[in-house]
Amino acid sequence: MGKRLAVAAAILVLSLAAQAKADQIPVQNSTFSAPGVGYGGYTSQTPGWTSSDAAIYSPIVGVNVNSIPSGFQVAAVGDGHAPGYMFQDLGVPVVAGAKYTINLSIGSRLEGYASHWLVELWAGNEPIGQLSGTVAVGNGNFVPVTLTATGALSGNLGIFVSETGAGQTLFTNVQAFGPSANDVPEPASLTLFGLGAAGLVGYGLRRRLRLA
Repeated sequence: MGKRLAVAAAILVLSLAAQAKADQIPVQNSTFSAPGVGYGGYTSQTPGWTSSDAAIYSPIVGVNVNSIPSGFQVAAVGDGHAPGYMFQDLGVPVVAGAKYTINLSIGSRLEGYASHWLVELWAGNEPIGQLSGTVAVGNGNFVPVTLTATGALSGNLGIFVSETGAGQTLFTNVQAFGPSANDVPEPASLTLFGLGAAGLVGYGLRRRLRLA
């Protein structure tokens, strides 16, 4: 009984030391609430994001969209005639083999703009995962979208959203999850891992000596 408890305790210690946290990684201006543009207004200023042919926009419910998932403003990417994009470097180094996830809401306008959307997770200057789709003209609704990718390249984690056609896509509620910059193994965690491994090795050696 004591032997079984010792092995179980060593395995538990190893499990506790090896647990990887999926923290929420801060996204600047995630609901595009800044700067405030007033009901029905828009601006090409996109604080926190690098952008091209994109704006922060306050659509009128019932005229431009059926509803807004959160707040009163969204990102409007693409001007209805050419593609556009928005990008944010999250400032968190990508860890090889770690899982990263972004959640966001994607929508289109009621008045004659088709949506051809693309969402990517980046490591440095290269994408590590992507999703794409289309929304019919005049839809006016938002849908939740989730993208998960595995870290395989070096560099900071980044979020890229785009309208790839001659339409316009609305984005909001951007969230990111994965190992944060604070998830470097602590000395205490390393000690736990060492104790667990030593316990299993010691048990194995004692067992072999008894059987010899």
